[in-house]
Amino acid sequence: MSKEIEENGEQSEWLAKSLDCIHTFLKEHKFTTLLTPVEEPPKSQFLMISLGEDLKNREYVLQLNYIPLPTSEVAEERAYPFGKNIYLQFVVNLPFQSKKKYETDLIKIIAQLNASIELPGLGYNEVLNQLYFRYVYFFYDEKIHKKWLLSLFVYIRTILDLFSGWIEDISEGKVTLEEMTEKWKNLDPQVLAQQITAISSDLLTHPT
Repeated sequence: MSKEIEENGEQSEWLAKSLDCIHTFLKEHKFTTLLTPVEEPPKSQFLMISLGEDLKNREYVLQLNYIPLPTSEVAEERAYPFGKNIYLQFVVNLPFQSKKKYETDLIKIIAQLNASIELPGLGYNEVLNQLYFRYVYFFYDEKIHKKWLLSLFVYIRTILDLFSGWIEDISEGKVTLEEMTEKWKNLDPQVLAQQITAISSDLLTHPT
């Protein structure tokens, strides 16, 4: 057996175990989760996590999976696990689509929102007409930082609660870009911070 095959097998085993570890941890914290079958290749295995519902009772589902990338000289020199760069990807598809004639305004407001939040991740796939929040974390060691994981889930849900309604209004033409931009300019940063704190506190108590 070649060294490359051994490394790939070790990496696949570790990816599967770490996803299972996250799955167990989230179930202990009362999250609703679904892990893809074990017989699936570990590199394509993913974990589905419910982040609750929006005001219209539509569910936010977060998909979590690893993205292993080819070995690089830099990765080998820094002794990352298995000599690989590994990324942990978090994606939530928003439960609505945009009307084509409002795409330009939609893309502009998404850019404005991303420029104003700590972890920008709002996006729009024009081909699939799919709105989403996506965050990719560079995984540099084998330890799952569980408190960080919970904090990230709370942050993503908070951003969706605060801004998905704005994005939907723009995507349906209910408000103009100018009206939404003015609304954003008039938003008191302290009020926004209080909203984030309130939502985060509630989510930590009632995760789904």
